[in-house]
Order: sequence, then structure tokens, then C-alpha cells
Amino acid sequence: MREVLFTRNNVAAQRHFVEGDKASYEKVRLSAAWQRTTELALESARTYGLDFSGGAVALDGLTIVGRGYANDNRFRHGLMHAEVMANSDTIFNQDHPDTLVVNLEPCPNCQSYLATVPGLKKVAFGLSRHDLADKGLLRAHDEDIFTCAADLPYAVEQIDDDELRADNLLIYDHVQRDAATGQVQVDYLGIVGALGL
Repeated sequence: MREVLFTRNNVAAQRHFVEGDKASYEKVRLSAAWQRTTELALESARTYGLDFSGGAVALDGLTIVGRGYANDNRFRHGLMHAEVMANSDTIFNQDHPDTLVVNLEPCPNCQSYLATVPGLKKVAFGLSRHDLADKGLLRAHDEDIFTCAADLPYAVEQIDDDELRADNLLIYDHVQRDAATGQVQVDYLGIVGALGL
């Protein structure tokens, strides 16, 4: 199901729009998409609370053509990350994305998977994997997606939006991950309180 990217409730887009500035267009588009991935991460936390609160949207221009959130623990399959789920949604809907936006930097497996998506020109993300490694939620790696970017068939961009960054960091303050088992616990009520929802 296709979804309009710009809605009245998407304040991230409004924050970055500069009348007459064509350069602001891409920042507006990516920030609006990051806001939607954050909503998906919250939906995952509220509905299941078993997986990393990761959300992703696949875009075709200004239209969301795929949505997904992490389902690897829920389905007991390690590759059911938000990026894979969003692209699967596009395949189901017979759409072709040009951009994929995720609230967290794609892992190496997802980077490789996204390299196989026909027509994908850009992958954008909000938080870096280092941001979550600092919280003890992921293992720290020396390499990030920018280290691999030269070998990827799509452009990579980290979205610059201080308010969305703060909101996403608050979400992950209420996520715990057992390093030995990989099991995740999400405190949805804590997230709601922290974000004032």
C-alpha cells in the first residue's frame, strides 16, 4: 500500500523546509522519512516489544512504497531486519524504491542485501551503529557504512535532524539487549513517558 510521505503531522519536514531553496528538498524528504521510521519503531515497541526498535521506509520519490520494522527475534530469523522487511513490502506491492531510509545505520548484512535491490540509488539513516554501541546495545565495529560506501552501488547519507536524533536516542534508552543471547526487551511505557506521548 502506497503512503504519502508529507502529512500534516510530519513536523520534521516542516522544520527543514526553506522557501525557494531547492537544496533543502532532499533534507526535507529524508527527515520526513526518518520521522516515519521512528513511528514504525514505536509501533514495533508497542505491538511486540521483542525486537530492536528499528523502522524503515522505502521511497519512490515522495511516496512511501514499503514499510517495515525489525522482526528477527519475533520470527526467530536473524535477517528479518527493518530494511529487509521494508523492501519485502515493496516487492509485495510490486513497487520499486529509489531510496531506503532507516532509523539506524544498516548492519553489514543489510548493506549487502540492499546492494541487490534493483534501482536503489540511496540509503539514508539516522543513528549510527556507534551511537548504540555506546549504549551497550551493539558490538562496536571499526568499520561503518561509510567505510564500505565506495563498494556499494548506492549513495549513503546520514540524516541531520537534532530533534529526531534525540527522540531516537530516548527510544533506545528503554531497550535492553542480552549480549549472550541477543534477546531484546523493550520498555514501551518508559519510551512513552520519555517522549511525552
